[in-house]
Amino acid sequence: MDGDLGMVRRLSQNVDKRKKGFTLIEIIVALVILSIAFVGISGQILSTRRGAQATFDEMKGIAYGGDMIDRIKTTPYSDIPLLNASDDDETFNKLKIGADEMVKVQKPYERKVTITEEKQEFNKKDDFKIKKVNVEVKWTVSNADDKGKIITRPVSIKLNTLVRKLVNY
Repeated sequence: MDGDLGMVRRLSQNVDKRKKGFTLIEIIVALVILSIAFVGISGQILSTRRGAQATFDEMKGIAYGGDMIDRIKTTPYSDIPLLNASDDDETFNKLKIGADEMVKVQKPYERKVTITEEKQEFNKKDDFKIKKVNVEVKWTVSNADDKGKIITRPVSIKLNTLVRKLVNY
């Protein structure tokens, strides 16, 4: 009996020794499956990166336009001139405000400022003078499509605000 049991032990040890590693075919199949998964994932990563860059560019454009609106809103009402699609140089000269700290952002962006004035009747005694401020920021985006072709498209944002002064008669 002991002899049969010894043989079973030896056979089971031999089977264990053969099952310890992976075959070359199993490794190649695993690598093929992983490479297919990585191709799909890398496409998603590139697409996400393009979207993130577009969002970043848009946020810079909004900050650039918002900077001008903040400057106008802190200018006394009587010093705010009427403008019609003025560029930065004309706007800064007419507003008599300090230097543009956003010069580093300015490079790909073009900012146009329009300021109009309206009189709003509140009641017979009081009128509101309102200046409408429109800031439009434009830039061009260039991206490569899936086939590697460069696509260029214009992008713009418009920011608006109102500045008012109460006039008593």
